[in-house]
Amino acid sequence: MISRRIVILSMIGVGLFAMTGGYADAGFPDKPITIVVPWAPGGTADLMSRTLAKPMSEELKQPVIVINKPGAAGVTGTLELERIAPDGYTIGPYSISQALTQYTSPNPTNLANIVPIAEVMTTYATLTVNAGQPWNTLGEFIAFAKANPGKIRNANSGKGASSHIFAEAFDKIAGIKEIHVPFGGYAPSVSAVAGGHIEATCTPVADVHAMAKAGKVRILAVAAEERQEPIPMVPTMKELKINLVIDNWVGLAAPRGTPPEIIDILDKAIEKSLKRPEVTKTLRDIGYVIIYRNHTAFSEWLKTHDVYLRGLCDSLGLWIAPRK
Repeated sequence: MISRRIVILSMIGVGLFAMTGGYADAGFPDKPITIVVPWAPGGTADLMSRTLAKPMSEELKQPVIVINKPGAAGVTGTLELERIAPDGYTIGPYSISQALTQYTSPNPTNLANIVPIAEVMTTYATLTVNAGQPWNTLGEFIAFAKANPGKIRNANSGKGASSHIFAEAFDKIAGIKEIHVPFGGYAPSVSAVAGGHIEATCTPVADVHAMAKAGKVRILAVAAEERQEPIPMVPTMKELKINLVIDNWVGLAAPRGTPPEIIDILDKAIEKSLKRPEVTKTLRDIGYVIIYRNHTAFSEWLKTHDVYLRGLCDSLGLWIAPRK
């Protein structure tokens, strides 16, 4: 009789486990969640994370804390995310820069070591110069660069990271040669240009927009299919016969092995946060284009996009990581 009761109770337990989606999400989250940003404060991934932190904490009923762990063009913080316990309590941005460092870093990250949660937004590359420079058009900039190879310095977010790749791709198509100078993220690289220490950068719209409004930098062109909402007066590179469309997409990811139930909870919190008018307005005013892809769609898209990035790094001669 006792054995029969044990069997019945066990069956009830299994049924409840299936109904609730397993123990992993039964109490998740029951403590604060940390978003590890692998760059200095003020850049794209940092601003996105801080914009989402408050609404996500309200959706999840737990604090969402943002910390910065910059270093090695985003590699340091990304490797930490790859190795952290896969329990959903530590997540981080995942962007084109991190996908690129699979190929451009001697200590590469690996897409296979993370689980995409959701894509959030994108922002397009630019050619931006210090406001005190004499170039008022992209044509004037290219003409000077061709006549003075190696005289223009271009600030980027780290060797092998997004704005470095943007700039190298621009140089190749425009037929020029700049000196590429790495910084610890978008914010310090843009500050260097605004302060007149560096002549140019290919940092995206969202990260140069504020300095452009302040009159400290001048955006000469944007590498998008169409003109961008916060800077409608700036032409696209395609309008100016430079066939370059390249953007910095950003989402959130968790370590490999994070239970699907937890990924789903986090994904839904992101989706609901992005529907809030104040979040939408904040991101768009900065210069981001909101592109929400859920976990499944983002995962599938990344597989295809990864092939493109591999080819891009190879074509620019920037693939230095061990070949997979």
